[in-house]
Amino acid sequence: KDDDPFYVAESVNPVRKDKVFKVPIMSAASWKGLLRWTVMHTCLVEKKDSISPEQFAQERFAQTLLFGDEKGEEPGGTKDFAAYLDELGGEDARKLYVQKLREHFRPDEKGEMPHHSGRLMFYPTFFDLIDVEVINPHSRKTKAGTHPIYLECVPQGAKGTSSLLYVPFDLIGQDETKIREQALADLHLVAEGLKEMFLTYGFSAKRTSGYGVA
Repeated sequence: KDDDPFYVAESVNPVRKDKVFKVPIMSAASWKGLLRWTVMHTCLVEKKDSISPEQFAQERFAQTLLFGDEKGEEPGGTKDFAAYLDELGGEDARKLYVQKLREHFRPDEKGEMPHHSGRLMFYPTFFDLIDVEVINPHSRKTKAGTHPIYLECVPQGAKGTSSLLYVPFDLIGQDETKIREQALADLHLVAEGLKEMFLTYGFSAKRTSGYGVA
């Protein structure tokens, strides 16, 4: 949803638009958050009963290297996204995950884990069409419509370019063969995540209602 307080009609829920050109936009932060959620859901949530704590910790570690810090990672405890994964994987997986982070970034023994950005850099997407759709909630008692809600949207058939850049900066200086192997593994994970996000879950704010599938 757009954060511009001034709009042509109060009855319309405006789609997010670029501040200068006023074209529909999907921000880089939104891409990152949605892709991270999709990869987490498909590789951890759906497989949590079929993988060991070691595998869970390794998969979580791989996702952290790609996307950066988990939201909620704080000194002395976790909350939000990080706490959810702690509970999902269990205490053993949590300890193995922290151990892998410490081995990779090598902080002081009692030092806090360093904040880090991921290997994936995201870019905003601009779309070439805009439209308005109407949803009309119905009363469960009378089965009649209450009042229509107008939603601005990017309509079917609109085009935009989604771009991301892979920069394994934490592997600089290591053996080239190892870098290529790691890049290939990351590419596979990202490709699977993109396919699920675009074709299965969608990337719209109302994706649970069927919007946003490419």
